[in-house]
Amino acid sequence: MDQDSHRTAKAEQRLLDLCTKMLSGECSYIQGSRQIVDLCLRAGMAPNDPDRSTFVVIESETDDIPDEGVVKLWSVEAIKAKSEEWTETEVWAKKTGEQAAMNLQKRLFRQ
Repeated sequence: MDQDSHRTAKAEQRLLDLCTKMLSGECSYIQGSRQIVDLCLRAGMAPNDPDRSTFVVIESETDDIPDEGVVKLWSVEAIKAKSEEWTETEVWAKKTGEQAAMNLQKRLFRQ
């Protein structure tokens, strides 16, 4: 296996793992989408792949929500003030991205 094939296979495995975690509830759709957008390209998918495009939409619509690492730096009061909004947005992200995550998972299991 050449180096490019190895990178592609590694990206596909990370993508499969991430989709599985999102579908099982172990990973947020908001946080997962941010990784999936790049991983799809690394896995050799077209930039306009319909499943990838779904995660681009989620990423774009949630770019005002900080990453988990950044939230850890926030005060408890600030987190409480935003938690309801973030929960509602996560529900939307799951509803929007669940089918795309299932599609990617199916595609990657076949490979």
